[in-house]
Amino acid sequence: MAPLGRATSFGEAKGAGLVGGRSHTDPFFTTAVAAVVGLPLVGFLGLSASHILEPAASRRLAPALWILLAAVFAWCSFPVITKLVKIARRVRARSQALQSLPGPEYGLLGVLNIINQRPDLHRLVTEWVEKFGPLVRVRFLLFHAVIVTDPVLATHITRSKIMDKFRFLYHRLDPFLGGPNLLTGPSDAHWRLVRKGISPAFSAGRMRDACGTVVQYALKLTDILLAAGPDAEQDVDNLLLRESMDVIGKFGFNKDMNALDGVASGIDTTGHTGTWTLYLISQHPEVEAKIVAELDALELLATTERPSPRPLVSADLGKLPYLSCVIKEVLRMYPPVAFGQMRVSFQHDLTLAGRLTIPRGTLLWVPHHSLQNATFNWDDADKFLPERWMQRGTEYADLSKLRLDPEWYEGLGIDMTSPGRDGDIPNEENARPKRYFPFAEGPRDCVGQNLARVSLLATTATLLSRLSFRLCPKMNGPEGVRASEQYTLVTGLKHGMSMHAIPRVPSTAGGVNSYMWVGQGRSGVFAEPVCSQVPCQF
Repeated sequence: MAPLGRATSFGEAKGAGLVGGRSHTDPFFTTAVAAVVGLPLVGFLGLSASHILEPAASRRLAPALWILLAAVFAWCSFPVITKLVKIARRVRARSQALQSLPGPEYGLLGVLNIINQRPDLHRLVTEWVEKFGPLVRVRFLLFHAVIVTDPVLATHITRSKIMDKFRFLYHRLDPFLGGPNLLTGPSDAHWRLVRKGISPAFSAGRMRDACGTVVQYALKLTDILLAAGPDAEQDVDNLLLRESMDVIGKFGFNKDMNALDGVASGIDTTGHTGTWTLYLISQHPEVEAKIVAELDALELLATTERPSPRPLVSADLGKLPYLSCVIKEVLRMYPPVAFGQMRVSFQHDLTLAGRLTIPRGTLLWVPHHSLQNATFNWDDADKFLPERWMQRGTEYADLSKLRLDPEWYEGLGIDMTSPGRDGDIPNEENARPKRYFPFAEGPRDCVGQNLARVSLLATTATLLSRLSFRLCPKMNGPEGVRASEQYTLVTGLKHGMSMHAIPRVPSTAGGVNSYMWVGQGRSGVFAEPVCSQVPCQF
């Protein structure tokens, strides 16, 4: 039995229509509402007409005019009133069906007032999840939603073909993206055809070609940072967005965008993730030391004996296991689309795990940041621990940590007695629940995720092979970065990420007098810079 199905198929629907109420409209109730709303307005119109007509004519025609206006208004308003009544009943049905779930307090507008006060929406939702648990009830105006961060239920929701994207939300992006597209469009036959046609562009063979393109622009970015010198304050967020734009232009359209040569800005998931990667590495010197050792072992690191190391090639990507773990951990803590996936069915009532009735029109919301940072899903969720990814199966749910009662998972084809790691979960479709959705999950996952992974790995390796990054004082340390977080379409920052890019090999062009080096690597210097002019922040 699937945990998510149509109520008429997987659970007993309460009535032929909406749960909690009949699907048809009560004629008496509709007429009463029409009378209450319509009569005062008709009276106003009749009074206005009486002032326009002559007094004698007004007295003769007033009764007939009133009757005519009342009839016309009732006839015209009946469909509108009927629709309003249906909407009101649906809202009431959803409210009643979800009233057993916990959630934050909100007023007439739902949680919109709360959200408008918090630019860091991803953090706000995670706070709700920590307070109320893996199933949380909220409302946006007339739309009710259930926030789902239980890995088992979240996996089944995102893999379900019964529901689709919430177009009321996604269609707002259409004007910026040339109309409905792979990101915003409904999962119809046209969408499936386009998705199938574009998928080969991100094959393994194409990714080998993409790696060369990424390295080309990463080296160009490196030259820009080296030329500016270690004292310069660099908005690495903007620079990485521009580098990513150049990569996409060249790889996807064979066009030189020249974004790194000019002033450009935009929104790109890979560029922002690169920013979070450099930031987190800068705050953990022990992590940087391990990355540097890995690069040094492949002769990719700039040292005094090897000031111009060879450029990275696609064959090197599989030989950087620790850096791969670092990027996975960055994606866990700062998923690009932290808002996650929002699904809805307007056609059918649903049952969640055979227990909770979800009336049609109710949103099922799987927020990636909350799922991947909830303390009940992860040990040391707030700590940057790349080593956790050295254990096989880390992306899958630890079944011993599930918060819901075991009854929620009955009939799902999962052995609830197993620890849920290292392949202990049955390998049937939908039988391995995940707690890690950096590129979404299910049929609507990111079609370009292979390119994103190659780009993140190759760009980070290239930059760190020649540079070390430190947070500028103006960012006010980790606390300032946290205060600057915001969620628009991606997880970003209000004013970018200002950092110093310090060459690993001293160069007069880079400001040799502004720093000195301490520590020795296997083949040369690599450790932390001690700045005389640039206060380093950790």
